[in-house]
Amino acid sequence: MTLPTLIGNYKSKEVSARLKKFYSTMQQAILYAEADFGEMKNWEVDNNGEVSNVERAEKYYHTYFDNNYFKIISAKRRKITGQNREALALTFTDGSVLYLWNGTCVDLIFDTNGDKKPNLDGRDIFKFLHCKNGKLRAYDIQAGKANTRAKALDNCKRYSTDCTPLLMDYDNFEFKNDYPYRL
Repeated sequence: MTLPTLIGNYKSKEVSARLKKFYSTMQQAILYAEADFGEMKNWEVDNNGEVSNVERAEKYYHTYFDNNYFKIISAKRRKITGQNREALALTFTDGSVLYLWNGTCVDLIFDTNGDKKPNLDGRDIFKFLHCKNGKLRAYDIQAGKANTRAKALDNCKRYSTDCTPLLMDYDNFEFKNDYPYRL
Protein backbone atom coordinates (compact mmCIF):
# COMPACT_ATOMS: atom_id res chain seq x y z
CA MET A 1 0.00 0.00 0.00
CA THR A 2 1.13 3.51 -0.70
CA LEU A 3 1.48 6.16 2.00
CA PRO A 4 -1.50 8.24 0.74
CA THR A 5 -3.69 5.10 0.83
CA LEU A 6 -2.59 4.31 4.38
CA ILE A 7 -3.25 7.88 5.49
CA GLY A 8 -6.67 7.86 3.81
CA ASN A 9 -7.59 4.58 5.50
CA TYR A 10 -6.49 5.96 8.86
CA LYS A 11 -8.52 9.17 8.41
CA SER A 12 -11.60 7.17 7.39
CA LYS A 13 -11.33 4.98 10.49
CA GLU A 14 -10.74 8.01 12.73
CA VAL A 15 -13.76 9.92 11.35
CA SER A 16 -15.89 6.77 11.55
CA ALA A 17 -14.96 6.26 15.22
CA ARG A 18 -15.70 9.91 16.03
CA LEU A 19 -19.09 9.73 14.32
CA LYS A 20 -20.04 6.54 16.18
CA LYS A 21 -18.95 8.06 19.49
CA PHE A 22 -20.83 11.28 18.78
CA TYR A 23 -24.04 9.53 17.75
CA SER A 24 -24.04 7.26 20.79
CA THR A 25 -23.31 10.14 23.15
CA MET A 26 -25.95 12.31 21.49
CA GLN A 27 -28.60 9.65 21.97
CA GLN A 28 -27.67 9.38 25.65
CA ALA A 29 -27.75 13.17 26.06
CA ILE A 30 -31.25 13.28 24.56
CA LEU A 31 -32.44 10.59 26.98
CA TYR A 32 -31.05 12.52 29.96
CA ALA A 33 -32.58 15.79 28.73
CA GLU A 34 -35.96 14.12 28.21
CA ALA A 35 -35.77 12.70 31.75
CA ASP A 36 -35.37 16.27 33.05
CA PHE A 37 -37.59 18.25 30.63
CA GLY A 38 -40.08 15.70 29.29
CA GLU A 39 -40.41 14.52 25.71
CA MET A 40 -38.76 16.64 23.05
CA LYS A 41 -42.15 17.33 21.45
CA ASN A 42 -42.89 19.57 24.46
CA TRP A 43 -39.62 21.52 24.34
CA GLU A 44 -39.59 25.12 23.24
CA VAL A 45 -38.47 25.57 19.64
CA ASP A 46 -38.79 28.41 17.18
CA ASN A 47 -41.74 27.94 14.84
CA ASN A 48 -40.21 29.67 11.85
CA GLY A 49 -36.62 28.47 12.14
CA GLU A 50 -35.42 31.99 11.42
CA VAL A 51 -33.77 32.86 14.73
CA SER A 52 -30.90 30.94 16.25
CA ASN A 53 -31.75 30.45 19.89
CA VAL A 54 -28.48 29.62 21.58
CA GLU A 55 -30.02 29.75 25.05
CA ARG A 56 -32.52 26.99 24.28
CA ALA A 57 -29.89 24.81 22.63
CA GLU A 58 -27.71 25.27 25.67
CA LYS A 59 -30.57 24.46 28.06
CA TYR A 60 -31.55 21.21 26.40
CA TYR A 61 -28.15 19.84 25.30
CA HIS A 62 -25.05 21.51 26.74
CA THR A 63 -25.06 20.10 30.27
CA TYR A 64 -25.70 16.58 29.02
CA PHE A 65 -22.50 16.43 26.98
CA ASP A 66 -19.91 17.19 29.61
CA ASN A 67 -19.45 13.59 30.69
CA ASN A 68 -16.90 10.82 30.50
CA TYR A 69 -17.31 10.47 26.74
CA PHE A 70 -17.18 14.09 25.64
CA LYS A 71 -15.44 16.67 27.78
CA ILE A 72 -16.32 20.19 26.75
CA ILE A 73 -13.41 22.62 26.71
CA SER A 74 -15.38 25.53 25.26
CA ALA A 75 -19.04 26.49 24.89
CA LYS A 76 -19.72 29.77 23.13
CA ARG A 77 -21.73 31.50 20.46
CA ARG A 78 -20.00 31.13 17.14
CA LYS A 79 -20.73 31.15 13.42
CA ILE A 80 -21.31 27.70 12.01
CA THR A 81 -18.46 26.60 9.75
CA GLY A 82 -19.32 27.63 6.19
CA GLN A 83 -22.52 29.45 7.17
CA ASN A 84 -23.56 32.93 8.25
CA ARG A 85 -25.75 31.90 11.17
CA GLU A 86 -24.65 31.76 14.77
CA ALA A 87 -25.04 28.72 16.98
CA LEU A 88 -23.91 27.28 20.26
CA ALA A 89 -20.53 25.72 19.52
CA LEU A 90 -19.36 23.01 21.89
CA THR A 91 -15.67 22.24 21.45
CA PHE A 92 -14.57 18.89 22.82
CA THR A 93 -11.14 17.77 24.03
CA ASP A 94 -10.58 15.67 20.89
CA GLY A 95 -10.84 18.84 18.77
CA SER A 96 -14.28 18.11 17.33
CA VAL A 97 -17.00 20.76 17.44
CA LEU A 98 -20.76 20.39 17.71
CA TYR A 99 -22.88 23.30 16.52
CA LEU A 100 -26.40 23.40 17.92
CA TRP A 101 -28.94 25.61 16.21
CA ASN A 102 -32.46 25.58 17.54
CA GLY A 103 -35.09 26.31 14.92
CA THR A 104 -38.15 24.27 13.98
CA CYS A 105 -35.92 21.25 14.57
CA VAL A 106 -32.57 21.36 16.28
CA ASP A 107 -29.76 21.19 13.74
CA LEU A 108 -26.73 19.33 15.05
CA ILE A 109 -23.72 19.99 12.88
CA PHE A 110 -20.78 17.83 13.90
CA ASP A 111 -17.34 18.87 12.65
CA THR A 112 -15.12 15.87 13.36
CA ASN A 113 -11.90 17.89 13.39
CA GLY A 114 -13.02 21.38 14.40
CA ASP A 115 -11.33 24.26 12.63
CA LYS A 116 -8.91 22.03 10.70
CA LYS A 117 -9.52 21.76 6.98
CA PRO A 118 -11.22 20.71 4.81
CA ASN A 119 -14.38 21.88 6.65
CA LEU A 120 -16.64 20.39 3.99
CA ASP A 121 -19.91 18.50 4.21
CA GLY A 122 -19.47 14.78 3.71
CA ARG A 123 -15.77 14.93 4.54
CA ASP A 124 -15.40 16.24 8.07
CA ILE A 125 -18.80 17.89 8.63
CA PHE A 126 -21.88 15.73 9.18
CA LYS A 127 -25.40 16.92 9.93
CA PHE A 128 -28.19 15.56 12.08
CA LEU A 129 -31.66 16.75 13.06
CA HIS A 130 -33.53 16.36 16.33
CA CYS A 131 -37.18 17.12 15.66
CA LYS A 132 -40.45 17.07 17.55
CA ASN A 133 -40.81 13.31 17.15
CA GLY A 134 -37.87 13.03 19.56
CA LYS A 135 -35.65 10.93 17.33
CA LEU A 136 -32.18 11.90 16.27
CA ARG A 137 -31.96 11.44 12.53
CA ALA A 138 -29.63 12.14 9.68
CA TYR A 139 -29.99 15.45 7.86
CA ASP A 140 -31.59 14.76 4.47
CA ILE A 141 -33.09 18.08 3.52
CA GLN A 142 -31.71 18.60 0.00
CA ALA A 143 -32.63 15.32 -1.67
CA GLY A 144 -35.21 13.89 0.71
CA LYS A 145 -35.37 10.61 2.56
CA ALA A 146 -33.76 7.70 0.75
CA ASN A 147 -35.43 4.30 1.02
CA THR A 148 -32.50 2.31 -0.37
CA ARG A 149 -28.73 2.44 -0.04
CA ALA A 150 -28.41 3.15 -3.77
CA LYS A 151 -30.69 6.20 -3.43
CA ALA A 152 -28.80 7.39 -0.32
CA LEU A 153 -25.50 7.05 -2.22
CA ASP A 154 -26.93 8.99 -5.16
CA ASN A 155 -28.20 11.72 -2.81
CA CYS A 156 -24.75 11.93 -1.20
CA LYS A 157 -23.10 12.26 -4.61
CA ARG A 158 -25.49 15.04 -5.62
CA TYR A 159 -25.57 16.91 -2.29
CA SER A 160 -22.68 16.50 0.10
CA THR A 161 -24.95 17.88 2.84
CA ASP A 162 -26.98 14.68 2.53
CA CYS A 163 -24.19 12.16 3.14
CA THR A 164 -25.09 11.50 6.77
CA PRO A 165 -28.11 9.29 5.88
CA LEU A 166 -25.87 7.01 3.79
CA LEU A 167 -23.39 6.64 6.62
CA MET A 168 -25.92 6.38 9.44
CA ASP A 169 -28.81 4.45 7.95
CA TYR A 170 -26.96 2.07 5.63
CA ASP A 171 -23.23 1.88 6.38
CA ASN A 172 -22.97 1.96 10.20
CA PHE A 173 -20.81 5.11 9.94
CA GLU A 174 -18.21 3.18 7.93
CA PHE A 175 -16.77 4.66 4.74
CA LYS A 176 -17.28 2.04 2.03
CA ASN A 177 -15.19 1.91 -1.14
CA ASP A 178 -17.91 3.65 -3.16
CA TYR A 179 -18.18 6.62 -0.76
CA PRO A 180 -17.90 9.62 -3.09
CA TYR A 181 -15.53 11.84 -1.09
CA ARG A 182 -11.95 11.26 -0.03
CA LEU A 183 -11.21 11.91 3.59
